[in-house]
Amino acid sequence: MKKSSFIKKALSVLLMFTLFVHVMSPLNLLATNQEVDIPFNSMYIQETGETVQWRVLKDTGYIRIIETRDTTQSFVATHNFVNNTMDFVITDLRAVGRANNTEFVHINTEEPSRSFKVSEDGTQHQLFENFDTYKWARAKVEQNTFSNFEYTFWTGNPVMWELRRPNPSNPVFGWYYFTTAETNNNVSFLNDFMRTVENINILEFQMMAALIGVDFAYFLLGLSGISTVFSGGTLTVAMIMAVAGAAAATATLITVTLQWSSHLRQAYLLYNQIINRRA
Repeated sequence: MKKSSFIKKALSVLLMFTLFVHVMSPLNLLATNQEVDIPFNSMYIQETGETVQWRVLKDTGYIRIIETRDTTQSFVATHNFVNNTMDFVITDLRAVGRANNTEFVHINTEEPSRSFKVSEDGTQHQLFENFDTYKWARAKVEQNTFSNFEYTFWTGNPVMWELRRPNPSNPVFGWYYFTTAETNNNVSFLNDFMRTVENINILEFQMMAALIGVDFAYFLLGLSGISTVFSGGTLTVAMIMAVAGAAAATATLITVTLQWSSHLRQAYLLYNQIINRRA
């Protein structure tokens, strides 16, 4: 299923103007969390069998600070409607008491190349490298999914395929790709990849429909900043709620996003299996 270039370009433009977040240091965010005594809400997730907790620490209409947590991680997310930034303090709850158990992620949705992550050991590195290059390249290339798991094939003898997957340095706008001829050795894998990509495409439109007050490109950019979902990693409910904002994380959005994450993981595995079998 192919989408019109108008929808693609519109979402790219929306990314430049969308939502959220105030730039705060990890220490300031943690202090904010400690100064309030707001009870947690609980949500049971049938798909995963887990209970996720969340609470809104601050909401002025311009800045929203929420905390989400499961049994392994805590996320304090600051969304700024004025500066269009997201900040996340991510704490490993399995290592409470350890000197270094917290990471900090800053995402600038207007200038994504200025986004960065501070690891537990204090090392800072850029999140999205050469972002503008990929942004303008994507606007000129026909795509099949917003998450950049994609395929193109040309009929003939042999049938030729081009497969694409997200570039972890630019998962929303960049990709890796390779071409291969269809053979008896890889045809079943190619067909599985094609079906998985079609399912990803369907789920992405369901995610857009389920999002409330959050731009889809913004949502993907946030997920890419705090997870490895675009490179075969696992997405948790606490991550989804932290990026969407607890109030916007409906049961439908959580269910569909978890399914999307599972299909992304499958597409990533198939991509690597096929590249090892290419002709």
